[in-house]
Amino acid sequence: MNVDPKARLREEMRRRLAQRQLRQDRDRIVPVPRPGHGDGGGDGGEVSGDAGLPLSFSQQRLWFLDRVERGRADYNSGFCLDLRGGLDAGALRRAFAALVHRHEVLRTSFREVDGRGVQVVHGTDRAAADVDFEESAAPPGGEEALADAVQRCYAQPFDLEQGRLLRVRLFRAAGTPADEVPAGDAPADGPRHVLLVVMHHIVTDGWSTGVLRSELDRLYRAAVADPGAGPARLPGAAGLDVLRVQYADYAVWQRGRADGPGYERSLAYWRERLAGAGPLEFPTDRPR
Repeated sequence: MNVDPKARLREEMRRRLAQRQLRQDRDRIVPVPRPGHGDGGGDGGEVSGDAGLPLSFSQQRLWFLDRVERGRADYNSGFCLDLRGGLDAGALRRAFAALVHRHEVLRTSFREVDGRGVQVVHGTDRAAADVDFEESAAPPGGEEALADAVQRCYAQPFDLEQGRLLRVRLFRAAGTPADEVPAGDAPADGPRHVLLVVMHHIVTDGWSTGVLRSELDRLYRAAVADPGAGPARLPGAAGLDVLRVQYADYAVWQRGRADGPGYERSLAYWRERLAGAGPLEFPTDRPR
């Protein structure tokens, strides 16, 4: 598919402007009252309440598409890392549990209530359980077999109603022991692991994935340094600030803006401007 450089530039500018606007509006977002908000969520139950919280507009699109055609992995997102040298798998597992404890959206499920989609934030008692973390030996057959295994795991669909929308697979390459190998005790060309992290796009995006990777690195180092630290304590040990607002707060704030007169004026303007315009068709690289 041919890509128009001007279109790419416009899209990049829109992305940067959106991020700048979010930073400017961040102080206007008021946390939604719910148990344990501000310290990683309540200990148990559904901290968003039985009725759930509204979806952001982008989440609503993804939820609707999932309802129309379930069992697809089109909106899976993530990254894969080739790790050389020592790795403490137990510390890595605790680092992911701390991420889920810290970010409500990673322990959120999505359901339908009265004909509309809502997000249900679960308590921190599910932090470790909500990490779908599996460690296994890489399949026999070399790099091609390993690549196939990674692809199969990546392509597994998520169930938005069940939650657990963060999937972690750690593959040990041939010759790598299953026991934990401290990083300082192994040569760089020794043990090798392949780490696959997959999330549904409804709980992440490209920018957020960068934040997650950065925090994961800091949380893992803190977990290695303090083997006794649990998910609630690791963010502080890693020097991460307490999150004042969560993504659900942004969704509520966005919906509130949409109910205001400014949104209606903007919508009326664009309806007038686009009245009579034909459908926009883009060439694609495969059938849609």
